[in-house]
Parts: sequence; structure tokens; C-alpha cells
Amino acid sequence: MLIIDDFSTDNTVEMLKEFSTEKRIRYYQRKGETGGAQVCRNIGIELAQGEYIILLDSDDLLTKTCIENRVKFITENNELDFAAFPTIIFGWEFPNYDTYWNLPNNEDEISRFLNWDPAWGIISVIWRKNSLIAIGKFDENVLSFQDIDIHLRALIKNLKYANVQSEQDSFVREHDEERIGIHCAQPKHLYSHERLLIQIYEELKKSDKLTKNRKISLAGFYFRICNFWIQQNNLKKALQIWKKLKELKLTTGYVYNSTIAYFYYLSFNKKEIIPLLSRLRFIFYKLLPKEFFLQNNTWKKLKKVK
Repeated sequence: MLIIDDFSTDNTVEMLKEFSTEKRIRYYQRKGETGGAQVCRNIGIELAQGEYIILLDSDDLLTKTCIENRVKFITENNELDFAAFPTIIFGWEFPNYDTYWNLPNNEDEISRFLNWDPAWGIISVIWRKNSLIAIGKFDENVLSFQDIDIHLRALIKNLKYANVQSEQDSFVREHDEERIGIHCAQPKHLYSHERLLIQIYEELKKSDKLTKNRKISLAGFYFRICNFWIQQNNLKKALQIWKKLKELKLTTGYVYNSTIAYFYYLSFNKKEIIPLLSRLRFIFYKLLPKEFFLQNNTWKKLKKVK
């Protein structure tokens, strides 16, 4: 067991003293001023002595046979860099679940991640350690959306993978209480997202994977970041970021100008306090690409539990 301590403020160090004679447990405190999950994961990946990596967040669960089956699959398919397996979403109670995370659809995986419709979650994947290191591990400057970033880089860099449609072998909790993901709309995260989008654009263009449809999807990603800025009462910043799309030629003049009108509308009526103006939202839904309004939960498909 590798324990990477991100300068915790609880009794982690004191508790570990009880296991000081256990040689299978190794404790490390991360160094430097930059912390966070992505930094500590990179340390763990470098220190890990195994051939494979599975990443879990705090509320994730694995079935009893998950590791055994995944290792067996990727060992038998030696050409693969990673493999993704089905995941199920549950609420506060377990095993009270009825929703798949990552059912396949007709879209390619790169477009799905750009549309906030992830083909798989962070817990769904088993990585070959060397392949994860080869694509640069986690970008430590990306404060959120690390899962979208790491999977997009793997796909854009042509890592070989399989999207395995077997029995679900992992579970992720979804709830409305306090969680790390709610901070993604904070200004420092939004600046991080802005840098991330430029990196994605450049990698797609360099690899000749920036298709017409993916341009729309990437514009939709920008659209969501602009919405976050408007929720922060910063219309000026939203318009500044949207202007970047024009420079990158990611959208048509019609969509570009129509979206600016939508941003002004949203800025004046984001809390839906003007009933008459609220009707305009449905007009914008028809004027702008549907990809702009996809929510990050559209990938879920009900699976009735007997």
C-alpha cells in the first residue's frame, strides 16, 4: 500500500504509526507547493511497482472480482494500452442502483468526451502503467476535468484500447452533497479549463483529428465554460473566451453571433426571474447547436434492477 499524503490535517500520520512494522505499507508526503489529486496520483504512479494501474476516487467501489478479471483481460490482450469496463451509478444506499455510467452509443469516444458525455469514468479503466507514463500521466496544472483530459490524451495519441461490454465491475456514488467536483466553477478552475481547451485544440489539430463535428463539440466545451463565467457574474470574461473561438475558426459567424446574444440574455436572466424573457431560452435552444446544451449526465441509461 502506497500512501501519498497531500499535507492532510487529520490524524493520518499518527494512525500510520500503528503500522510502522508493516513493510508492505509505504508512506510518502508530497513535496513542493502544488498539491491535489493529480499531483499525488502522479507520485503514486511513479512509485508503484506493479504493471497495471486502476484509479479510484473516494466514493468508488469495485466488485470482488474486478481486479482479477481486468488483469486477466489485459494480460490476454497484450497489445492493449488500457481497457474500459462498465460502471454503475448508485446513490447513498448500496446496492440501490439503476443507472449505467458508460453504455456505448453511435458517437466516437473523442467526441463523447468533448461533449461531456464520457464513454467511461476514471474508475472504469485499467491502464498499463508504462502507457500511462508515456502520455505524460496527469497534467498537474489541470485543477478539474482531469479525467476528461487524461482520456482524451490517450485517445488522441492513439493508445490501443478496448471498451469491454461485460458485466459491470465497478460503482461510483452520485449525490448532491459536498464533493470536490462542485469547485469546478470557481475562477481558478475556469482559468485552468481555458488552458486545457487550448491544449486539446492543439493536440487535435496536430494529430489531424479536428473534424467538423469535433469542432462543434469543442465549441460546446467553450460554451459551457463561458456559462460558468456568467454564473460568476463575469459576462466580460465569457465574451473574451468566446472570441477565442472566432480566432480558432471553431464555429460559423451565425453561431458565434447568436451565442453572444444568448450570453447577454443569460446574464440578465440567469435566475429565471423574468418570466417573459425565460421563453427566449427555448428559441436559443433551436438556434444553437444541440451539442451546446448537452448536460454531463446524458450518458446515463436506466438499467432496471430486479
